Amino acid sequence: MVPPFRRTNGLYFTALSRGEALRLLLASAGTLAMGVGSGAESGMESFEAAWRARFGCQGAVAFPSARSGLYALLKAHGVGRADDVIVTGFTCIAVPDAVRYAGARPVYADIDARSYAMRPDEVERLLGPRSRVLVIQHTLGLSAEVERLVELAHSKGVFVIEDAALALGSNLDGRQLGSFADAAIFSFELSKTISAGWGGIVQLNASGLEEKLRGVRDAAGAAPRLLAARRLLQAGLSHFLYGPSLVRPAGYPTAALFKLRIFQLSADHGGAPGRPPENFLAARGGGHWKVLTSQLGRLDRLVERSHKISARYGQVLASHGLDAAIPSGLDRGACLIRFPLQVRERERMTGFFAERGIELGRWFDYPISDRPDGLASYNYIEGQCPVGERVAQHIVNLPLHSRMSSADAELASRTLDEYLAAYPDDRDFIAESVSRSVTAAV
Repeated sequence: MVPPFRRTNGLYFTALSRGEALRLLLASAGTLAMGVGSGAESGMESFEAAWRARFGCQGAVAFPSARSGLYALLKAHGVGRADDVIVTGFTCIAVPDAVRYAGARPVYADIDARSYAMRPDEVERLLGPRSRVLVIQHTLGLSAEVERLVELAHSKGVFVIEDAALALGSNLDGRQLGSFADAAIFSFELSKTISAGWGGIVQLNASGLEEKLRGVRDAAGAAPRLLAARRLLQAGLSHFLYGPSLVRPAGYPTAALFKLRIFQLSADHGGAPGRPPENFLAARGGGHWKVLTSQLGRLDRLVERSHKISARYGQVLASHGLDAAIPSGLDRGACLIRFPLQVRERERMTGFFAERGIELGRWFDYPISDRPDGLASYNYIEGQCPVGERVAQHIVNLPLHSRMSSADAELASRTLDEYLAAYPDDRDFIAESVSRSVTAAV
């Protein structure tokens, strides 16, 4: 266990600077006093314009979250109760939630254990007469076999969405992940590549849906004053509470803020099948969008930082003969949001790192993460995605974010080296896992 006052390298808020955090706190006070006005709307529109200019896409429509963007995209495409939406069987609950809110049925495709992405053979097996949409997830920034998957879906007349929520800054051989399918979703919530605490965007790569998509969003209007102010307040305070130099007691006020409902989990929306939560699509949030526009302007630096730290972790793995455990997409342009590794005992490794003041993640802890109590209501049956379930028992994520100093990154790399040296059984497990994954793929 980490001693109470030890400095901790956290996983969160990769891009929010101190100045931006203070701007959000000031914007929160202004929003509380005056509500969400025209300036907030222009901030959102400016961010959409900056996105279109950066990526050269047909359209870009901002939302309060990637989940609400996915929901709106499904509704704009006319998805409803008679339809199936194929998703990755190793994903955040946000994705099947959006499908359920649209009234459709999520269907899960099992994954490849190295890319953590849906397998084309699984998708081909699942495509059927009810299939209306395929959602291709680029897990942790690693590319799925996106070109093959898009070709498969389009051959059946199925609309394709890339879930690039974790893949901003990732490319596949020089082409942006998110530009291969009909549309894509990106997230700017907690721990994403750029983040102001909340927000998402739908990128449109083909014409024809933008007007409908804006209509779905704009019908919801502006976020209520208290909701918009609370979001800005949480984002601003979180820079200080979740920073990489956090001391452990900061966790107590954070927990209290969640208990008092002043803070809210980004996924804490409620809702039910066929019925999205209240204010789910209310997108305008003032200074929030201006901060994201600023961060988008320094995306190249954030990507470079991710590549540098990923390469350092790769050097450590290679020094222990574990070259094959280095994510294969790194040499083709992947920008990881966290560095994945499958180990024998997650608790042992997370504890080892915690003792040295480093927090490890566990994306994802089940094929639907966090595992819901009612799997049947999510159309998931235990054992349906055996590879996803096995990976979920063993995956850990090493931190990569841009607020890690060079000393932080070196400490994490050195700790990985020490861990692998101390536990040869885990070295063997990692090597066997990679070998098993490669054999299964042949």
